[in-house]
Amino acid sequence: EGEVKDFRLNLSKFELGNIFILNASPLLYRSFPQTSYELGEKLTAYVCSNVNGKVKIPICLIGSKKNPKCFLNFPPPSKYFYQKAAQSDPCIIKKWFY
Repeated sequence: EGEVKDFRLNLSKFELGNIFILNASPLLYRSFPQTSYELGEKLTAYVCSNVNGKVKIPICLIGSKKNPKCFLNFPPPSKYFYQKAAQSDPCIIKKWFY
């Protein structure tokens, strides 16, 4: 409980507009509900906003392929990055935010 109190105390020093929440979610666009069959293309969506909801960062998509089949006939609807694991790293987060 002491750590939680310390965290809340430190957090209270910031304005709500300067605290951001980031959520990552895998997109299973080629999966079937009956199986867990892996098709080799991973896509992860990152969404982010500040605590009071006034600043919403555009969605970021990170995939495991440079040119994924899901964007074959049209461009990605938001910023798209790729890397083998389809997960973020500090460089991608920096490019996405700035």
